[in-house]
Amino acid sequence: MNLLNNLTKSIKKDFFIYILLSYIDKLIYFLLPIGIAFLVPDKKIYNDLEYILSIAILLSIFLEGGLRIYIFYYFKENPDTASISKIQSYYDFHLTIVTLLLISVILYTYFLKINVYYFLFLISCRVLYLMFFNFYSYYYRIKDRPSKTFIISIPLNVIIIIILLLTYNHYVLDYFFIPQIILIVLYLTFRFKNYLKFNIHDYWNYLKSAFIYSWSIMINVLLLNLLNQFSKIYTYNYLSSSEMFSLSFILRIMMIIQLGSTSFIAYYSKDMYLVEDRKRLRKIFYNYVLLVLSANIIVIILYVGLDLIHFIKISDYGLLSILSVYMIFWSFQSFYDLFFGKNNKNFVALFISTLSSITMILILLLYPNINIYIVSLSMTIGIFINLCGKLFYLNKKNIIKYFI
Repeated sequence: MNLLNNLTKSIKKDFFIYILLSYIDKLIYFLLPIGIAFLVPDKKIYNDLEYILSIAILLSIFLEGGLRIYIFYYFKENPDTASISKIQSYYDFHLTIVTLLLISVILYTYFLKINVYYFLFLISCRVLYLMFFNFYSYYYRIKDRPSKTFIISIPLNVIIIIILLLTYNHYVLDYFFIPQIILIVLYLTFRFKNYLKFNIHDYWNYLKSAFIYSWSIMINVLLLNLLNQFSKIYTYNYLSSSEMFSLSFILRIMMIIQLGSTSFIAYYSKDMYLVEDRKRLRKIFYNYVLLVLSANIIVIILYVGLDLIHFIKISDYGLLSILSVYMIFWSFQSFYDLFFGKNNKNFVALFISTLSSITMILILLLYPNINIYIVSLSMTIGIFINLCGKLFYLNKKNIIKYFI
């Protein structure tokens, strides 16, 4: 009990504020698809939404070009205020280029009458918003004001949920994504004046440096997110809509664990990247363990509660157990992953993620009768191999001592 009290007291007040705002933001985002699932009569809209969100996560990582990943390393090498302004200007220009690229692709598919243009538009809206929000979560962390990230995201998500409550009887997916693209258009318009004094040559050099540093991390993150999003993409295309609904719903609840994990890592990423003090890093790790385990308990209680009040039409505790284990493995490998970037061992992390992804795909290829349990088990085995590989390497390099 004393250990628990000491760990709790050690967390800063501003960390609690950040976590509170983060959970408010993510709770709204978490409840939105669930609200669509239970309020909108057409259940296909929920499945389409989860599919679009999964594709957008993967695509945004690729289109960022490594710029977001490069932020902490660049600031570590250039720790001054001018560097922060440059980082913002470079990313604004990059976001504009990506916007024009996506518009071109959408128009191309539209004029050729390729039926995917509507999905491409919705995916593009989400991709641009993710690029915007993810960048500023890093940007404000460097400026030691991480809570400012939520000044825009919380009101935006509130607007989206109000639209849902007003229109659920005739809801279409456009209502979810259009507020996000309006935000991006307004932001790029507001920042346009900065391009008049912008040096494209400097941007190009920065992009090249970012890509050289980040390409292995990008692929690593892509593979990790493929493990995380693969089940929804696979079930959407190859399994029944009811299986897609069941799996997506449980994964949606599991986001409580993931959101706690990502919020913690986002807040402490600067400390973990720059601090070498063993006592400090161990304290951060113990707080993280406490957070992940607490979030997992909350998920189980929430799911049981929803089942008892018959909010869940088809409960599946077997699938819940598999995905709970998966999410715990995912959380810890995500924590350890930061130390590969810190020690410039990104290629090693890429190798480990490639091995785990290949394992997951082989299980699916070799197993004759695929169902949601096999898909979930393949994800869990893949992420377990990823975690073991990272622990083995960190132990071999004597880095694991900082957490024990």
